[in-house]
Amino acid sequence: YNREFGIHLYSSANNTLENTTVSFSEEIGINLEYSSNNTLVTNTIYSSNQYGVSLSNSNNNTLANNTISENQYGIYLTESNHNTIANNTISWNSYFGIAISFLCKNNLFYLNTLIWNKIANAWDSGSQNHWNSTNMGNYWSDYSGTGVYHVSGFANSVDYHPMHGGEVDVVPPNIDHPADIIYTVGTTGHNITWHISDKHPAYYQFYLDDMLKQYVSWDNGSLSMNVDGLDVGTHNATLVVYDGAGNHVNDTVYVIVILSDEYTPVVDHPADVVYEEGSTGHGITWSPYDDHPARYEIFRNGTLIDSGTWNNESISISVDGLSAGTYNFTLIVFDLVGNHVSDTVFVTVTPDNIAPSIDHPADIVYVEGTTGRSITWNPSDAHPASYEIYRNGTLVDSGTWNNEAISIAVGGLSVGTYNFTLVVQDVAGNHASDTVLVIVIPSSTTSTATATTTTTPSGNPPLTPGNIMTIVLILIGVGAAVVIIIVVIKTRGR
Repeated sequence: YNREFGIHLYSSANNTLENTTVSFSEEIGINLEYSSNNTLVTNTIYSSNQYGVSLSNSNNNTLANNTISENQYGIYLTESNHNTIANNTISWNSYFGIAISFLCKNNLFYLNTLIWNKIANAWDSGSQNHWNSTNMGNYWSDYSGTGVYHVSGFANSVDYHPMHGGEVDVVPPNIDHPADIIYTVGTTGHNITWHISDKHPAYYQFYLDDMLKQYVSWDNGSLSMNVDGLDVGTHNATLVVYDGAGNHVNDTVYVIVILSDEYTPVVDHPADVVYEEGSTGHGITWSPYDDHPARYEIFRNGTLIDSGTWNNESISISVDGLSAGTYNFTLIVFDLVGNHVSDTVFVTVTPDNIAPSIDHPADIVYVEGTTGRSITWNPSDAHPASYEIYRNGTLVDSGTWNNEAISIAVGGLSVGTYNFTLVVQDVAGNHASDTVLVIVIPSSTTSTATATTTTTPSGNPPLTPGNIMTIVLILIGVGAAVVIIIVVIKTRGR
């Protein structure tokens, strides 16, 4: 913040002014009078009441890579000759970006970015001034994109190699939101860091409790503001960032300064947890409290497994899915000052040594060609997992199992004997199995494609379920007769 002039060179030569920020001058940011052969490079000049940079009766000076914005005039020349003004960004000045008065000649302007200056980007009332080098002109926000660029003013100057330098920009800068800060009065090292970005960054304003503290140009990246030394109480720190098109965005961070915080958070102690391996629905819930809560961390056997912000809400974690064993789950909660407290809950998972139970369906006998036959098992377990079905030792089906019945079709097999074995397994790896025999016997008749009658072959008839039953009945009758005869003989012997 400067009175009248930020920097004033009067009748001075061969100076270099570099990397300087000049703002809020009552008249002129940088003023050269009767000064020659000076270099002004990579300076930032903004918010002067009249001129950002003024050259009066000053010759052979170089202005390069400067940022000049939000003045009435960006650069003003009067009675100054043979100056080179190149690669400067001149924007958002309320009158002209560059203004050249009478009696100025042979000044060279190229590769300057002249954008969004209110009345005109440039005004030339001098003579023989050059608005481009051999093949490089300036960037103009109001250039149509074709032909030459006619510079406003009485000199009828022309930029023969103009470039478009200012597409319409309606997108405000991006800004993040840092966390609020709390600290004990008298401590130091407290900073707020914002990350900001924009295609055409310009300047920022930093306010503390609604009072402007900084007004500086910015480039993409981060801005860090120190907030040490504040009185006890709640303060607001606001950053407002502007781009070259005048778009702006702001963010406010609250800074709470306290006398001291000697109190650690309070946390309860949930009961330890015991459950059988494979069961579900088990968890731990803590209910911690603090006047200034901040964050939490949860560790399992010393390894961090969860973390986040904490605002006095309950904190829960599931402890399902563990193998048999004993585990310790530790919660640590922190307040904004860094005070912390912890609590540990032990989780014991007992092994599941009980195998699934499984029924034994009856064996099956059917005649070759019969369909619609099946085996259905009804296994059960507290923690079912999966099943597999084997036919004669070969896996034929498998899947997940949730205590539902398990069936498999066994019709349509060729003559022979088959064993179908079901194996069920629970979550703990315990398993059980059952085997059902399936006997397929041949049909009692044989049909051929050419025969029209059925014949009975000589010799013994084929074995059929009916024949088998007849034989069994005959054997039973014979056995009964033998028993009766024996009883009669014994009776007579007496």
